[in-house]
Amino acid sequence: MFLLYSMCCILFILFCLWDKECIILLLLRNLFYGKIDSYFD
Repeated sequence: MFLLYSMCCILFILFCLWDKECIILLLLRNLFYGKIDSYFD
C-alpha cells in the first residue's frame, strides 16, 4: 500500500514538472492522502 502511494507521489511530482497547472492533481493527492491518513489512524 505504501509502495503504491510512493509511486503515486513520484508520478504526481513528475506530472507537476511537466504541467505547472496541476491543481486538480493536487486536490486528488490531498484526497488520497486523507484516505491513507485515516487508514493508518
